[in-house]
Amino acid sequence: MSELDPARGGDGEDTYLTFLTEAQANRVRMLTRQAFAERGREVLVFGDHVRDDQGTQFGLWNVAVACKNEPRGEPAWPGVIAQHVQTITATSDSNPFLGVSPDDIRSRTYVRLVPADQLPPERRKNYSYMRELAPGLLEALALDLPDAVVTFGDQQVEQFGGLAALREAGLANLRALPVEQHERLDAPGGGHFELLLGESVYTASRVLVMPELVRQLFGPVDTRYGVLAAVAHRHQAALHVIRDQSVIPSINDMATFALVGYSDSAGSLSPNVYWWRDGTWRRISEVGAEGGIFVEAGEDLLRVLEDVASVKPDQD
Repeated sequence: MSELDPARGGDGEDTYLTFLTEAQANRVRMLTRQAFAERGREVLVFGDHVRDDQGTQFGLWNVAVACKNEPRGEPAWPGVIAQHVQTITATSDSNPFLGVSPDDIRSRTYVRLVPADQLPPERRKNYSYMRELAPGLLEALALDLPDAVVTFGDQQVEQFGGLAALREAGLANLRALPVEQHERLDAPGGGHFELLLGESVYTASRVLVMPELVRQLFGPVDTRYGVLAAVAHRHQAALHVIRDQSVIPSINDMATFALVGYSDSAGSLSPNVYWWRDGTWRRISEVGAEGGIFVEAGEDLLRVLEDVASVKPDQD
């Protein structure tokens, strides 16, 4: 991948930051490079991230969304970007684990979803403990601090008790989170799903404790056929328990909903729909190069769809 020229730009949609014009996106890139330089760090600029001479990457999506949503408009963008760069460099330039007691580590650790493209192969060597939940999604450990969320590296995992103990604490902390906002969305085609929303950056990650989350949102319910899940960004999770013929339109509705949410929200995770069953995850929808949505059910899910095809909604 070659560095982009931030001076270029037009009125058409940007290839990488698709909610901005090319000119707006390149302004974000230019201002980001400038903000890093003012803090003594030179970076190369690419379509959706910048990279310093140590190989550390900083994504542009979240700061671009912040600029897009800034009510004062483009004149305020330099300040928005400068503040963002100050925050992320302050975290990366220091050791946030220093001075945190083992008890605080456990109480502040969360298991968290991160998009796989956030951690390219050249950086994965320091995060070998992370596992792929399903294509496009990784499961990581995060330390929740008052001003930042910091991802554990292999060194910190070993230092603070090992993966099993930290993961157990992180899942317990996810289970303890309250339901901030919950609503049902119905579509004209008969599809429907439950939407969990929250200010917490771990809202979407609560799908990692799916049995408990389903009980919180649905009450006692049969999950023998599994649950559809979409986690477009970190502040929401869309769920559909498979139990009747509404599953087919729900897949399509959720795929469209996930793609829209992924495209215009900060903290994006995945534009795809996943199928959870008995602790196993599978990606069942994918966005093609031209933006089209493709659904690939696979033999196991096809058998499930056949089993529920004759069950009308609200039937046991």
